[in-house]
Amino acid sequence: MYPEETEQLLAKGREALANDQEYLALVCFEKAIRMEWSPEACSSLAYCRAKVKGNYPESILLARKALELEPDNPVHYGNLGRILILSGEVDEGIRMLRQGLHHGEHINIVRELERLGIRKPPIFRKLARGHPLNKSLGQLLSRLGFK
Repeated sequence: MYPEETEQLLAKGREALANDQEYLALVCFEKAIRMEWSPEACSSLAYCRAKVKGNYPESILLARKALELEPDNPVHYGNLGRILILSGEVDEGIRMLRQGLHHGEHINIVRELERLGIRKPPIFRKLARGHPLNKSLGQLLSRLGFK
């Protein structure tokens, strides 16, 4: 599928990500993508760039491109979901992670959803979760033990 050296870089990048070594993973995926472009390298590189460099718009575009090319690969949903969460688009990120679970269970998706926990519905469902009324009333009710 990939030349041997590219596959080794991808494997090393995956392992680095699994061990929370985003800088090393970034270098591996950048080298791999220079050798041979692939959706996997593109998606993983996008996540690393978002995590390390905070370049969210470019990272989101890269991850969406990988997802467009391989729409049944849960890895791409996981990477895009985590990028969206990092960029502050938490609701969209969670939606993307959950959508990824429909294409197969992936450890990164499961870990991210567990880390985020189960969110309770907003007080006023017609208002956005981040609306000041939902936020302040939700915090108040939570402190009082009603939510």
